[in-house]
Amino acid sequence: KLLSTEYDVIYVAEAIEVEEGAFETLANRLRNYVIPFQQIIADCNPDHPRHWLNRRAGKPGHPGMMRRFKSRHEDNPEYHDGTTWTEKGLTYIARLERSTGVRLKRFRYGEWAASQGVIYGEAVDETHWIPKTEIHIHYSWRRIWAIDFGYSNPFVWQEWAIDDDGTMYRVQELYFTHLLVEDAARMILEATSQSPPPEAVICDHDAEDRATFEKHTGFTTTAAHKAVLAGINAVKTRLKVQGNGKPRLFFIENALIHEPDPNLIEKKLPTSTDDEVPLYVWDEKAKAGDKPTKANDHGLDTTRYAVCYIDDVGDDLTAGPDDVVSGAMSTW
Repeated sequence: KLLSTEYDVIYVAEAIEVEEGAFETLANRLRNYVIPFQQIIADCNPDHPRHWLNRRAGKPGHPGMMRRFKSRHEDNPEYHDGTTWTEKGLTYIARLERSTGVRLKRFRYGEWAASQGVIYGEAVDETHWIPKTEIHIHYSWRRIWAIDFGYSNPFVWQEWAIDDDGTMYRVQELYFTHLLVEDAARMILEATSQSPPPEAVICDHDAEDRATFEKHTGFTTTAAHKAVLAGINAVKTRLKVQGNGKPRLFFIENALIHEPDPNLIEKKLPTSTDDEVPLYVWDEKAKAGDKPTKANDHGLDTTRYAVCYIDDVGDDLTAGPDDVVSGAMSTW
């Protein structure tokens, strides 16, 4: 219904609830040319820092694809007369200031803030993401593949390159539901036809899926180390910014080898590992120890498998997914 329409101005209310693809579809309808300019306006409250709207609007010193206009509660004449709060303003601001955590930051102070309990809080800003145009992945660098099998849940495959200093780069990714292993294998071989072969293929432990993948790619697979907390600790160590001002793990942006999965878009679920990072949180209901929620984790599980292999974390390949390493969380 939208593709044949023409507009001069489009206004999107509460735009954080709109997918980027849908927003771009709207923007492409700005072709009416009745008034001297064409414009799309995205009105929203702040969300997490990795939200596409925040990234699209850029940051100081790095202009984005949109112009950002910040509004404050003090700009509302019903709440503030330019000098002091009105009676309505005092009541409303007092209510907002009773909010806690991320809600206080977002709705009172207008900050693009990560949710409480985000596991990889180190990676919610732009430090760990590199545009494809700003990095050259050398053919000589080591390569590994990591896989988390799924069908109703996403099948996730990641290609990782490791430079001469041991820094890891997620180069390409497959993140799709309702995908047979043999079809995934075909897509992966096509996507890596210009890459060196991987030194290892690190997989979830499903024996049947591993056998199918090996049959259709010709590569032997290795069972991933699956102790969750030890793996999370290893990933967090790599995410820490080092003395040179850089972390030891990067995600190259726009790494998907396919269009985002429409099934996941419809369900408002992550369509890539990048989408998972601000949503992957500790389980507040866990009675003992620290435990992540079992959601928004398919790509990050895959990342954990890759890091554990490169950093030689653990040698017990039969460790269960809820194994706790004593003391692993004590300094977090």
